[in-house]
Order: sequence, then structure tokens, then C-alpha cells
Amino acid sequence: METRNVILTIREPDQTPVLGINIQYEGVFKAIKVTNLRDGLPFPCDVRYGKGAADKIQNGFTIIELLTVMSIIILLMGLFIPAMNKVRQYAQKVSQYSQFHTIDVALTMFNTEWRYYPNPATGFGAVTLSESMVGRDLLGYDPDGTYNQEDLSGRRLYIEGQNANPNPINSYPGDTESMEPNIYVLSDIYSHVEHPVTGRSFGMPILYYKASVSNHYHSLADADAGNSVYDYADNHSLVESLSVPDSDATQEHTLFIDPQATFYESTTWSTIFYLGEDMVVPYRATSYILLSAGFDGEYGTDDDVYNFNVK
Repeated sequence: METRNVILTIREPDQTPVLGINIQYEGVFKAIKVTNLRDGLPFPCDVRYGKGAADKIQNGFTIIELLTVMSIIILLMGLFIPAMNKVRQYAQKVSQYSQFHTIDVALTMFNTEWRYYPNPATGFGAVTLSESMVGRDLLGYDPDGTYNQEDLSGRRLYIEGQNANPNPINSYPGDTESMEPNIYVLSDIYSHVEHPVTGRSFGMPILYYKASVSNHYHSLADADAGNSVYDYADNHSLVESLSVPDSDATQEHTLFIDPQATFYESTTWSTIFYLGEDMVVPYRATSYILLSAGFDGEYGTDDDVYNFNVK
């Protein structure tokens, strides 16, 4: 059987080689030799195993052997841990798309029954989404808006509570404590926030934007002109009141700081030249957009998740 060599080099952060490890094997482990590459001298270590070398087998491990094994383990961990984090993030993103699909089905049912999609409350589209799906009191949407709990016959529950994941808005970090405790939002699947009473973890609010079908484009030159398909102000007040999870209470979301460079550019499907300026056609230009803050819990960053596949 052919003898094979595996050579590993341990380097310092400045890429200076420190140790050279030469591992020989022939079907099974045969020998290991460690060389000090800093001054070119071999370490006093030449451990051999296999037939004919029983007299050289040592009991236990030398310090060089332990360091070698530890170095290999560290190298493998450096390769696998980032990969595992990527797998975890991908799995969570798939779960988020699944939640979006549930909400998409519910909003389609709402539109079929009432012939329109819910109209976002100024600055708090996420609150409108929750009320339309599960009701202001979580007992179902009341088209009359009275929410009389003594008569639930006219209520519509478009998503079951456990699938909707509603949470009170005043339990989120930021300037929300003064908000009424019976105002709910639908939370995404990421666990960024801990309920102050129950200790249960839940995600950031799912933002809801409704398309203005009378408009056809986004104006990147002037987002406040009022002629865009989507209006970032649909959730601007809510995003302003929230702070980024796991940060100091004053850190603002990127989506609030610069909505034009985040929301409008992220929702751009195609760009055309129209009436002397660049106009963009957004995704889902005739319905609505759902937005999750994603893995980092901050709105306006690259890992935001939308209810469409960005090309």
C-alpha cells in the first residue's frame, strides 16, 4: 500500500510560518513529524506507529502531539462554524418566507371578501396588518370597527393566533412604553425581543406597505413627492419609535435614517427613463409588500426579508 504524506503549516497572524507538520499514513496512521520553521530546526519528536515500530510507541501524548491535534481541531472549527451559521440563517429565512406565505393567503382572502387590501394607518402599517388579520383584540377582524366582545358573529379571523404570532407593540425596545397595551403587531420568526412579563422571545414587527395602483413608478429623485407606488411613510412612525435590538436604546434603524436609499432601492424591480428622469418599477406594484428585519433585527440592512425574491 502506498505511503502518503499530509503536510500542514501553522502560521502566525502575519503569515510567518511557525510549525511544519508532516503526517504519514499507509492505510492507517503511521508517523508524525513536527518541524520548527522559525529557525529551521526539527522538534525532538518523531512518533511512529505500525508494524515494526512497537518499540517506539510511547504511552500517552507528548506536548507536541497535543498541540498538533489542537491546531487541527481549531482549523476545522474555523471552517465549519461560519458554514453552520450560514445554514442556520438560510433555514430561518425559509421559515420567514413560509410565514409570509401564510399572510399572503390571508390577505388574498381579505381582498376577495372586501375587494380591497387593508389601508395602512398613517405611519403604522404593521398595526393595520395585525388588526386586519386577527382583530384589534385578537378575536377576529371587525369590519364595523366597534369590537364588541359580546357579539362575535360578524368577526373574521383570517389567521389563527399561533400562526400570526401577534405581540403588543409596547413590549418592543425603544420609545414604545407609552403606547396602549392593546395595540398589536405581527412578529417575524426571528427571536430578537424578550417579553418583559412572560420572558418569551419573539421577532420584530412585520411591516406592511400597500401599493397605490393609481401610480406606476417610484421617483428616486423625490421620495416625498407623493407620486410613488409605495410610500415609505406607511411605517415610518413605527420604525422611528423602535430601537435596534441588542443595542443601546438610541440606535435608530437604517430604514428610518435613509428610507430612500433602503426601502425604495431594495424594492426596485426595473428602471426606466420616463419624462426626463429615471423612474423605477417596484416589485408587487399592484398589491402590497411585507418586510421583516431579518437575522440582525435591523430594518434597512442587506439581510432584510421581503415577500418577493430579489433578483
